[in-house]
Amino acid sequence: MKDQVAALNWVKKNIHSFGGDPSRVTIFGTGTGAASVSYHILSPLSTGLFHRGISQSGNALCPWAFVRNPKDFADEMGHLMNCSVANTFTIAACLKQANARDIIIQQQKLVEWNAEAISLVPFAPVVESIEHSIETGPVFLHEPPMKLLREGRFRKVPWLTGVNSADGLTFPAASILNSKTALKDLDTNWKRFAPLIFGYKDLAPNPISVSQKIRDFYFGSNGGIIDHNVRENFSNALSDRNFFRCARNCALLYAKESPVWIYYFTYKSNSSILNSYGLRDLSDFPGVAHSDELQYLFKMKTFPEIKHNSNYFEFSQSLISLWVSFASEGRPGELWHGAEKWNPVPNNQINSQYPMKMYRIDEYTEVIDEPFLSRLNFWDKLRLLPPQSAVFPSISRNYHPDSNINSASGKTLANKLFPGLCLFVLLNFTFDFVL
Repeated sequence: MKDQVAALNWVKKNIHSFGGDPSRVTIFGTGTGAASVSYHILSPLSTGLFHRGISQSGNALCPWAFVRNPKDFADEMGHLMNCSVANTFTIAACLKQANARDIIIQQQKLVEWNAEAISLVPFAPVVESIEHSIETGPVFLHEPPMKLLREGRFRKVPWLTGVNSADGLTFPAASILNSKTALKDLDTNWKRFAPLIFGYKDLAPNPISVSQKIRDFYFGSNGGIIDHNVRENFSNALSDRNFFRCARNCALLYAKESPVWIYYFTYKSNSSILNSYGLRDLSDFPGVAHSDELQYLFKMKTFPEIKHNSNYFEFSQSLISLWVSFASEGRPGELWHGAEKWNPVPNNQINSQYPMKMYRIDEYTEVIDEPFLSRLNFWDKLRLLPPQSAVFPSISRNYHPDSNINSASGKTLANKLFPGLCLFVLLNFTFDFVL
């Protein structure tokens, strides 16, 4: 995250050299990049470095976006890399000398089966200690995201956020759904894997009871059996826990203090990121998988190019215009096909007895009631503890050698692009320069 702050500072100082406006910088990302956007909204280090934010399928409240026990992961990683774990200084010094590829390979051993990989990002942002900030440098996050949002202590910038209709279909999840063997293993070992898949093994007083409730709620219509017949149910469960609930809760808290527009993306073409994973059996799966919306915004090797004669070209141009209108004006204005006006979430929606309104993005757009409210009410009733992290032990700046920031160029929605990458951002985190 601090690498991204450094990149944002570079943008602020140099954007004018590219014909950009330093007072109209929009940051946006998908998945972990989306969570990064909301973290910058929360962090005092990012103050004044951007003026709008777009989070596509993710934010700081998502269960995978915040590390609850960072020291445990650091120690485990140290052991895997044959480092001394006597203290944080020796671990940090050792890991800095390690090969990056080796770290990535060994990191996979931190998750159990494919289950925990669905909801766990081992090295996500943590709460840092202010007490030792003089020694360790500026603190990026000094309190948990939920506390900061509830107390309204964040940057009051226009924010556009939303989800895809089948966001739970990430690569680890899709790999399970694509395998009859994995589904059978999941069915047989549900009580073991469910707390890992849904990230509540240390957030529920009785994980076994919670696991049974989830099984009854989502798979009861199939006799509680988890197999090929309930793949959509499983996708819904993952979407609800890992994306929809945090999108809703974050938008409601944000709306109390600052304008936020929330969307529900349902436009589906014959191309999906699932195809690039080699998961052909899921090509006809209903819903829009995680990251599928990117093909309409960028030219990517992951997807077939959308050319002028493509059936999807008009939609792609419309979506790009919509995103650019938000970046330019601070509100989504370029709608299509005589669509209804897209209004921000009311600032008192959190106290409303009525469903939150979302903007459905498809060939024809419309305002809808949030489509997953009853399912999210189920999760609310489980009363899982909110993710809270222990303060991460400080590491002296003496153990942090100077690092170079690499820049790259490419395409963007408007005119210029500066992708800032760090370990936490699994997909490109894009800074959109608005002319």
